[in-house]
Amino acid sequence: MIWWNLFLLFILSLLPYATKFAATFFMNYLAQAFYGVIVLAITFAFYGLGRATEQENPHATIRTSKAFFYAKALGYTIKVTSLLLGWLSPPLSWLPSS
Repeated sequence: MIWWNLFLLFILSLLPYATKFAATFFMNYLAQAFYGVIVLAITFAFYGLGRATEQENPHATIRTSKAFFYAKALGYTIKVTSLLLGWLSPPLSWLPSS
């Protein structure tokens, strides 16, 4: 459980740099993708920490409901879809105004 916690803290420490990188190079997909991967890694680490907590204390299983599973799946789906849409579709500010 301590390794998941350390991994989460490490990924969270990268978030300000990813935010600055994405803000500085707003039109660059690599900067957007880096930010998206950091957010996806934070989500992964958070759920991994939750699983490790459940394994350490099996009597306190609050995350075993179907609603939690669907919420987790929806979260991953939205984040991965956002990364793909950012690659396929440029920001609206790239479009020339008439």
